[in-house]
Amino acid sequence: MQLASSVFRGIAAPGLVFLLLTLGAFPSRADEATDAKNVTTAFFRFTDRNDAEGAYSLAGEQLRRTAPKRETMAGLQTWFATKGGSASSHEIIAQRAISEDEARAMYPQATAKGNVYVFRYRSKYPKAVFFEDIYVSRDSDGVLRINGHVPQPAE
Repeated sequence: MQLASSVFRGIAAPGLVFLLLTLGAFPSRADEATDAKNVTTAFFRFTDRNDAEGAYSLAGEQLRRTAPKRETMAGLQTWFATKGGSASSHEIIAQRAISEDEARAMYPQATAKGNVYVFRYRSKYPKAVFFEDIYVSRDSDGVLRINGHVPQPAE
């Protein structure tokens, strides 16, 4: 995590009271987005090996609440059969950070705290090319995890 080193100074009131704000204690949004992208990379390492347990280990609270493990594992097995093996490429074609308020407005059942990172990949698999939308958010323990994976045919 790269820390911001700047100190911002501003006058808080006419009585020359200065407010010192140091931003170095928190990761920047760009750092968090990079960390979220790294979660998707780990997810692809598992799914390209048809490792359902590994992929499930990255599942977040929201996903685990809405789809029990047995259902998620069955869905992963179906996905593995559909794609037909490892991808020759996973190319990001879009990515976006959605604020907590925006996420709740779009998905009232969303429980994410902070940003939700949405990545759309174009993945080339042996059987077909797919778009894969992957949603990453921070769980209550502060760890970024997968809270949605939606593959659909690209062509």
